[in-house]
Amino acid sequence: MLSATCHCGTIRIEIPSLPRELTNCNCSICRRLGGLWAYYNVGTVKVHGHPEHTQEYVQGDKTLRTVRCKTCGCTTHWEPLDPKQHTKLGVNIRNFAPEVIGNVRIRLLDGADTWKSFYWEDIHGVPPPTPGFVEDQITAVEERLRLAMLASDVETLAELMSPQLVFTNHLGQVLGKAADLELHRSGVLKFHTLEPSETQMRAGAESAVVSVRMQACGSYADAPFAADLRFTRVWRRSDGGAWQIVAGHSSAVQA
Repeated sequence: MLSATCHCGTIRIEIPSLPRELTNCNCSICRRLGGLWAYYNVGTVKVHGHPEHTQEYVQGDKTLRTVRCKTCGCTTHWEPLDPKQHTKLGVNIRNFAPEVIGNVRIRLLDGADTWKSFYWEDIHGVPPPTPGFVEDQITAVEERLRLAMLASDVETLAELMSPQLVFTNHLGQVLGKAADLELHRSGVLKFHTLEPSETQMRAGAESAVVSVRMQACGSYADAPFAADLRFTRVWRRSDGGAWQIVAGHSSAVQA
């Protein structure tokens, strides 16, 4: 048996094993709940704390109830109103740790319209990312960006910037990709050192946000500078699968 709890720990779910696949549905309720569903036969899943510490929601054709914790509000599962007529229930596997879920295949169900199914790898050409996989990729492109900024490597910088880039510098000036690249190409902006610290990252499958503090030294229009800056960058996968910056911001860290 594998077990997990809601956020506050009041509800504990026990499943017999991981399923062969998980379902990510975009119907009107699933897209609001953000659930990732694993299906089991009724009676094979144990939900401790239910129904005394849960609330339910019944909608539509009134064939099933969606269940959540009364305290923290986490959706734990859905179950049929009549187990004799409907023998399956759905467990929200997002309550389980990512390393437990691993690389279980994800079925993308168009419950909002066609009810057709697709698979992640059919759309993206690669299996779903494993825990830490995206973070490792973003760490790598962040370092590639830092080295390109130090070397004024315009070709690499161009690869890492989206054509739709919007960058706001510490003076409040807004630059697009072309203007940003020109600063490096012309030599107006030169970095001699960029020492990162205090990096924070929030990553999803298709996008990531990075905040990093940098001790920066260089020159602007031949005038030397030394600054304690914090950069925030939004990375997104391009249509070709490469990570690119779509938005960025820099601000001076006050002593």
